[in-house]
Amino acid sequence: MKAIDTEQANRLLKLLADGVEQGKDFVLTQAPEVVQQLILWKRAEHTAWVCMGLVGMVVVYFVGRRCYAWIVKDNRHGELEELLCLLGIPSAALLFLLMLLFNIAPCLQVWLAPKVYLLEYLTKLVI
Repeated sequence: MKAIDTEQANRLLKLLADGVEQGKDFVLTQAPEVVQQLILWKRAEHTAWVCMGLVGMVVVYFVGRRCYAWIVKDNRHGELEELLCLLGIPSAALLFLLMLLFNIAPCLQVWLAPKVYLLEYLTKLVI
């Protein structure tokens, strides 16, 4: 009976070793492609955020000019509209500026030093 148990244990260990070896081979062949796709994704993600921040800043600029002209030239507005223009435009400008500032550095880092970005990204995942 012990011989059967030893045989089964040996077969199980061989199956496990083969599975680990196949997993290692799979990781070694797929890792470069996965890393390349991750870098490409992060590059596209940060570039999209930077573009949204820039477009938002341009929109806020033109809406702000329009509100300023509306407040200064046309006196057909109430206090609520004036308050919305005076608080909304700077708040939106700050939001888009922060969006731009928080994403421009990672965007540049992904474009200029993708390996450094990847190392920093992996340390954030581990910690």
